[in-house]
Amino acid sequence: MSPDADIRPWLYLTRGSLEKDAALTRRIEEALQNGSWKQLSEILAEKEGDKKKQILRIASAKGRVG
Repeated sequence: MSPDADIRPWLYLTRGSLEKDAALTRRIEEALQNGSWKQLSEILAEKEGDKKKQILRIASAKGRVG
């Protein structure tokens, strides 16, 4: 994945509880752009329920981390 790739459209499409948390959205965007599983797993460890499901859905659907 190119570091210049814009993943914001995928984050925008979630339109759930993530969009209300700008800091979290930026952290997820950074982890996905960098392909950093460690950073994403740290974010996931902090979250529960709906937010965790949304983050996993974004990451797995786009194959951005790994």
